[in-house]
Order: sequence, then structure tokens, then C-alpha cells
Amino acid sequence: MKSNLRLFWISGKPNLATGLPPPPRIASKRAKAAKARTEMLLATEGVRVIDSGEVDRFDRPLVWVKLPDGRTIGSILISEKLARRWTPDYRADWC
Repeated sequence: MKSNLRLFWISGKPNLATGLPPPPRIASKRAKAAKARTEMLLATEGVRVIDSGEVDRFDRPLVWVKLPDGRTIGSILISEKLARRWTPDYRADWC
């Protein structure tokens, strides 16, 4: 079954600020790179999806996605500057 999920960070708070994707006509190189990198990481053998038991305001399950070496996809995207750490006052300006 296919489902939309939201990545969680190690602390247990949703702090990976990728936001909703921008409309295709304004998609940035960084957004495309983040999507491609996420797809590549998800294809790694041994990836585990760990459900936190919580949902976001859109009713999507909040999950951690861990690689076999224990790193999360979120931490990798942040370290590669393809995502930023979420904070409560963050407002994405996609346009």
C-alpha cells in the first residue's frame, strides 16, 4: 500500500523543513536534488521505516527512515544542505 509519510528527526520532533513541493514551474535545482537524493537513499538495501505513532496536521504518519548504518535520511539531507532543520517559526517562501 502506498502512503505519504513525513520524515521525523532523531529528537522526535518533525524538524526536517522540506515543506510541500513548489509547483513544477518554480521547482528549484535544490528541490530537485533533494528529491533525487531521497529517492537514491530510499533505494538502499536494508532501509527501515520506523513509525513514531504520531501524525502531522495533514494526517500523514511521522516516521524515521534509517539506513543500515543507523543514519537517518533527514540527517543526511541536512548535512548535504538539501534540507534545513525545522523550527516552529519557520515559514518557507517557495515562490
